[in-house]
Amino acid sequence: MPPDSANTSGGVFLGEALGETFQADHLGIESITVWRVPYEAGYVWGIHLFILPTDSLGNPDISHVLLNGPTLIHADGDGVHPTPFEFVFDPPFQLPKLGLYEFAVQSDPCGGNWDILTVNKDDYADGCAWFHGRSIDPGCPLRVNPGRFCDGDLCFDVRFCDATTPTKKVSWGHIKSIYR
Repeated sequence: MPPDSANTSGGVFLGEALGETFQADHLGIESITVWRVPYEAGYVWGIHLFILPTDSLGNPDISHVLLNGPTLIHADGDGVHPTPFEFVFDPPFQLPKLGLYEFAVQSDPCGGNWDILTVNKDDYADGCAWFHGRSIDPGCPLRVNPGRFCDGDLCFDVRFCDATTPTKKVSWGHIKSIYR
């Protein structure tokens, strides 16, 4: 869902989080991107990322968080264009199996607020938007029982890697002998 498909936005405040379920056809994730609305270009609140598996009904499984962080902070938007928050994984983040997952984004610090681009129609058939309620617990964890909104989606991009690069096993001694 590219940012130019957005027709609205969704926001968080006091530990709330927004999420989107997505279908993983590859195990390695290179990056996940969401876009903050242009008029919040100078906001200094960070966006914190979570990745979760889903249960047999397709609901985010809060009890098995696969990734908690990192947080990105951008106060360098131009006020005209959406500000991309691209979470890049080097090496790629490895999912345990193919299937349905959720990524969720939350303000960091927990009491901050921001809005990201969304679509108020179901343009992404493989997932649903999710709303995690306010977090009042220490450490600002995601709340259980998020609300499902399948009539809308976040604007997002999940990039997968589908190939690995094989390497040849070489000992340290062999490498040293080559470069003497």
